[in-house]
Amino acid sequence: MSITGAEELAELERPPVIIVNATMRRLEVADIEQHFWIVARLKAAYPHLDERTIPGWLRTVVYQNDLLALFQEHSVALAQTVRPDPFTPKLVVWERFVFAQDPKNQRHLAEASLFYERFSAWARTQDIQEMVVGVRSDVPGDMIRDRLGKLSQMTNYVARVT
Repeated sequence: MSITGAEELAELERPPVIIVNATMRRLEVADIEQHFWIVARLKAAYPHLDERTIPGWLRTVVYQNDLLALFQEHSVALAQTVRPDPFTPKLVVWERFVFAQDPKNQRHLAEASLFYERFSAWARTQDIQEMVVGVRSDVPGDMIRDRLGKLSQMTNYVARVT
């Protein structure tokens, strides 16, 4: 079987696959003390928190059943099950953040992209059919798509109350 010119060109343009052997586990407060970069990323994402309140905030978050806080050597993530519509019993997994230690490092991004497979498995255990992803993520959309398959785009408008 031969490859046509267009298929051959597509193969040449495809970026190399990065293999990541990362150990994923639940995030613990002690991880913050070992990996100082997490504090800086959380502080930037949530400016109302400071270095002293972040560990306390995490203590209240990491052990809640509706939240999944995960950690790898160079990445951290948080997802939550929410009921976006009070008129339907359906839950949705909503990504709160997926951070790579260095968002410009392709290995860190590849590692962080693994969280999406774990979010999907977590959703399936709860019979949840939808996830909202890419909300506050360092992982590019094409890497998320590689982990989850087809993605649909949702458009919302946000108005600041003044």
